[in-house]
Amino acid sequence: MNHLVRYTGVLLSALGLAACALSGCSRLRNELDILPNTDKARAALDKALSAWKDGQKVGTIQGDSQKIEVLERVWQSGKKLSAYEIVKAEDKPGPRWFTVKLTLQGSQPQQVSYAVLGIDPLWVYREEDYNQMCGMTSK
Repeated sequence: MNHLVRYTGVLLSALGLAACALSGCSRLRNELDILPNTDKARAALDKALSAWKDGQKVGTIQGDSQKIEVLERVWQSGKKLSAYEIVKAEDKPGPRWFTVKLTLQGSQPQQVSYAVLGIDPLWVYREEDYNQMCGMTSK
């Protein structure tokens, strides 16, 4: 139950940030760039996936200079990550996007996309979670 409450709270916070950014909130756009540079975004994604591989719980991870908030339902469900490779940065609008090859324990490797946005904290989302948060897909 606590995980559900925490996940919901983090999701609502992220939704507020994303809604403001996507709606063109001039104060946020003019005063803060909500997109980290590609290197910083890649480092945050690497830190998040490394934490998953090391058996940490999904949620807040301490990055090198800021917190990283991770929303990843596959990780949240308890699946173990045995290997990953950040294949490439994608040229898509919106957040910084990356293609990642994930290998879950007992499964074949799969290619997925992750979005990274924010400054402090940085937010890392699996594509399906990001799309659902933005209302672009159903559960």
